Amino acid sequence: MSDTHVRDYDYTVPAAAASWQMRSLIVGVVGAVVLAASGAMWHENFMRGYLVGFMLWLGLSLGCLALLMLQYVTGGLWGLVSRRFLEAAAKCFPLMAILFIPIAVAAPHFYPWIDKPTWWLNLPGFYIRAVVYFVIWTGLAYTLSSWDKRYDEGPAPSLSARMQAISAPGLVLYVFTITFAAVDWVMSLSPGWTSTIYGLLYLAGQGLSAFAFVIIMLWLVSKHEPYRSIVTRTQVHDIGKLMMAFTLLWAYFSYSQFLITWSANLPEEIGWYLHRIRGGWAPVAIFIVMFHFFVPFGIMLSQDLKRNLNKLAPLAMFMIFMRVVDLFWYIVPNFNTPGMDKPAPFATAQVLIVVIASVIGIGGLWFGFFFFNLRRAPLTPAYDPQMPLLLSMSQHGH
Repeated sequence: MSDTHVRDYDYTVPAAAASWQMRSLIVGVVGAVVLAASGAMWHENFMRGYLVGFMLWLGLSLGCLALLMLQYVTGGLWGLVSRRFLEAAAKCFPLMAILFIPIAVAAPHFYPWIDKPTWWLNLPGFYIRAVVYFVIWTGLAYTLSSWDKRYDEGPAPSLSARMQAISAPGLVLYVFTITFAAVDWVMSLSPGWTSTIYGLLYLAGQGLSAFAFVIIMLWLVSKHEPYRSIVTRTQVHDIGKLMMAFTLLWAYFSYSQFLITWSANLPEEIGWYLHRIRGGWAPVAIFIVMFHFFVPFGIMLSQDLKRNLNKLAPLAMFMIFMRVVDLFWYIVPNFNTPGMDKPAPFATAQVLIVVIASVIGIGGLWFGFFFFNLRRAPLTPAYDPQMPLLLSMSQHGH
């Protein structure tokens, strides 16, 4: 393989990434201080809000890991321009494992099944499965990343077969582990309610978050060379279409779960939805229906928008925000939150403060670790077999 493209381009991460990392860490530390203070003052409401932030950022790492494996299985230049973002995000699992400790410590006082354990929902099993989840996720992320780094050292034989060999079963493991984790950590907050599609809802939301995140990062680094030249409208269009597809997938799973539950009309199941569409939760449900699906879907019908990073990035940021609202609607109503069963108040100030602090605080630490990972390798695997095609497309204006 010719190394002309290596001489022509500097694939290192922009120097500005160091300041991005420092700013993220500052935000994360401030958020952590607020979280610690709120945890000391509001023991009962703390975990309600903390779980929202934790599931958001864990979901982003999981979504990026899933897209990384999906790209190795299917190929595509959209994955080549976003691969290092996906790897750096997936390698945040050690941080998320540390941030899981408050949930593990609070579990005996937090989950309602503690007093009536079952063969699955019991404290030893809860802890063992959590360890297994993080070991599998971390192992997949670091194995794929270490193999991909060989493309930075010089011309090497294609690793596609090896990547596919681990990514295909890795995707199956991802589907099972995220399903079980969602049941353990969120669904079990209402142990009397069941849904066979619950894990797929988180899968779709994580994929949507990951594509939105990739768009934001491409927009950020495309202000610097060589990404200003490498990232073409074709790759942006592909990723924009995939984000639209996962928006549809999330809506399909959400509506399917609602339709099946509502049609069955079983008292032990219908109550879960009744609690979320009455009183103060009704406006939240309507907001999610309108702005997590109908409005963004209508906007993304525009082909020009899906090809333009400057137009697509704000929408991607909004979709991340809507993921927060969706997780808030799924998690917080599991508790008897004062004010939410009445028409007037939106939520208690305590829960909202903790949710905001967890989203911002954990997010700051997550981005600090993400940029740390990102700066350890070039933005693009220079000797990947697909690089000549990517550079040819950029040089010809595709």
